Amino acid sequence: MATDIKFVLVGTGFNDGRPNSFTIRATNHVQFMVRGLNKKKGKSDSPLTLPALVRFVHFNWQDDQILVYEHPFPVKGTVTRKPVWTELSAFSSTEGGPTFDPKTFITKSAIEGLNRVGISMVDMYRAVRKAPRGSVLDMSVYSHGFVEGPVVENTSDAEEVSTTTPHVPIRTKTDLDGRARSDFTPHMGERDVAANATALKDFREGFSTGATFRIFGCNVQDIVDGSAFGESTRSLLRSTVFEVIHAAFILQLRKKTAASVEIRKKKKPASVTIDMEHEFKLEDEANDTSSHLTNFTEAQLKQLHYAIDTVFFPANTGPLIFDRAFTDVTKFIARETKRGYIFKAAEALPAVSCFAAVPGSGGDYETTGNRLMLVPRSDWGAILNFFKDFMGLKFDERNYGVFDAAGVAAINDRELNG
Repeated sequence: MATDIKFVLVGTGFNDGRPNSFTIRATNHVQFMVRGLNKKKGKSDSPLTLPALVRFVHFNWQDDQILVYEHPFPVKGTVTRKPVWTELSAFSSTEGGPTFDPKTFITKSAIEGLNRVGISMVDMYRAVRKAPRGSVLDMSVYSHGFVEGPVVENTSDAEEVSTTTPHVPIRTKTDLDGRARSDFTPHMGERDVAANATALKDFREGFSTGATFRIFGCNVQDIVDGSAFGESTRSLLRSTVFEVIHAAFILQLRKKTAASVEIRKKKKPASVTIDMEHEFKLEDEANDTSSHLTNFTEAQLKQLHYAIDTVFFPANTGPLIFDRAFTDVTKFIARETKRGYIFKAAEALPAVSCFAAVPGSGGDYETTGNRLMLVPRSDWGAILNFFKDFMGLKFDERNYGVFDAAGVAAINDRELNG
């Protein structure tokens, strides 16, 4: 009987100052996936036909390496062992021939400019695009992150567009991170648009039935152009979604109003009072000391946040405290969710279950169990409750939002109907 060969791709970004903080997640992810696949052996929802091999490919930004580990799944019994990684170039394929040899379809980009490594998110995308059709079980990334996607090296996006007509977004040559604006377009942001016209189709077809796409990390910042105030064109604000949920939901629960009574019942009140003055004071205090936020004044924060959604917020000269229908709140949260990386991925991959931190929440390291990453309820529980109760979203066991077909449909419904 021929051996069924599948792939799992896992990327780990630059460590955060703690040795091996992201890098070790690749090995942990292998063990997590192996346990899950063993539990499904012989069941109708198992993605493997036994005997099987799963080839794990680690895109390791910290050490500028692409590594491979192969795990067997025999017809009887299970294999339990600690993964031993091999350099891609040294990997010896014993089964499946050249078609299933990762050396034949996985490459590492050359270092561009001042980049510290050559590996790019594009290399992970291309690996799925070029893999045998229907062979990729999972693609996961452990790194910092924000609304635009995973931050594997923290490079910059100059927001280039193609020379073709019509113009379409293309990736900056020196950009290694994920980009919501370009990565799930038909050409997946590739600079040669014509040669990559079927890129997204190829990417979609690389995944197996029941595949997963997971982005571990945070989504607690917005990118804005701060040049009018002498700051970077890619300045960082505290998540506007977080601030609106805090004002319209979290703070309401502390009050004794008609709106708070309905919210406690998990019902949408007719309207709520939004106090952005309070939110900007909190953010101004935070950005005085945080390296993760640009240090704007309260007045500047108002202009920048209000410009993010001129439908929801008053004009820049408008009030800091205002009333909004609660359905307008949920419509705003839906619009902001839809512009993020994971939602665009989920739209592009309707048959793949996508997982990521919902806007306004952050990831951290699991210290027990699988030792992957999770969204701690102790920090972000109220944000999770809002998305569950009022946005119709489900969450996995680590509190990452489930952006499958049902999740996409729920957010689209909230955008239309509140």
